[in-house]
Amino acid sequence: MISGHAPTKRLSKGTRHVVEAVEALGPEFPRLELRMIERTPWAEMPRFLAGCDILVDQLHMGWYGLLAIEGMAEGKAVVAYLRDDFAGSAPGLPVVNAAPATLVEALRGLIRDPAARMQHGARGPEFVRRLHDTRVVGARLLATYERLGDR
Repeated sequence: MISGHAPTKRLSKGTRHVVEAVEALGPEFPRLELRMIERTPWAEMPRFLAGCDILVDQLHMGWYGLLAIEGMAEGKAVVAYLRDDFAGSAPGLPVVNAAPATLVEALRGLIRDPAARMQHGARGPEFVRRLHDTRVVGARLLATYERLGDR
């Protein structure tokens, strides 16, 4: 079982908590491994993602970032901290919500339940197409610019 993490800034991503969670789960799941990718060309990201079963994005920001989007697009189970006040921003978001204090339990659940892990991952590609496709984002930006231009 491979857990992946790609910290651009270890403090804001909560990397310390990811390392501690994987270490805490080690005795229970001896085959659990943490792989991290840092300061690496983007061209290597697809291979990194392909080798991961679970991706842990950021644990302090309160929302998901690019790693989560890339992971969802690849059908991976993704974990990130999601603030309650953002909950309605993305209906159907297939990200497992975990704060530093709940990360061990979130990972344990995904490791113990392969069907749930696969279900979270399977919902990712459609979610990314629906919300993050360049045409969708472009249309939203254009609508925003047009509204601003009408002022």
